[in-house]
Amino acid sequence: MENDIKNNVRKMLGVLWKESLELEEVPKDEDNFFDLGGNSYKAFFLVENLPDEYRDKVELTDFYDCETFGEMVDIIAEKISN
Repeated sequence: MENDIKNNVRKMLGVLWKESLELEEVPKDEDNFFDLGGNSYKAFFLVENLPDEYRDKVELTDFYDCETFGEMVDIIAEKISN
């Protein structure tokens, strides 16, 4: 069950990162949001465009606490699981 949640988060977040950062491919686990051109406005866009069941559990500060895509997937999956 936990892997299903993590896989769903990875797919959803990958699409949002790809769209907001104008990437050609879904980011890798080691990719950093800000190194890929992210900023506070784009982070806000991502949070606001999360599905309802995720939005209440993710905060803008999570983008600053998590250095990589993989860390962001992990923290969102953990928050949803709890």
